[in-house]
Amino acid sequence: MTLSDDRKARIANLIPEYMVDGLVMYVEDGIPPGSFLLAVLENNLAGAAALADEINKLCLFLWADVLWNELPGDCWGSPEKVRAWIEARAAERERGEAP
Repeated sequence: MTLSDDRKARIANLIPEYMVDGLVMYVEDGIPPGSFLLAVLENNLAGAAALADEINKLCLFLWADVLWNELPGDCWGSPEKVRAWIEARAAERERGEAP
């Protein structure tokens, strides 16, 4: 799954710049994210708020916007969906299908 340059630009306009690469690597390659981003992707608001740095605490609403409007629905929303996404991208890499 490859995000378009336009979609990446929209994401970069919403969330902190230092978070963009980790999010893109997760979506495109299934690279497991850090603890804050994992909580965001798993739809764990309390965990995300507890793990967020000061900038990301202020951006939680924008993170929700990114999830809802910019990411494939099957890559976020629950721990099971996130685990399945990571496993599916790993299988694609093993088959040589990764972008």
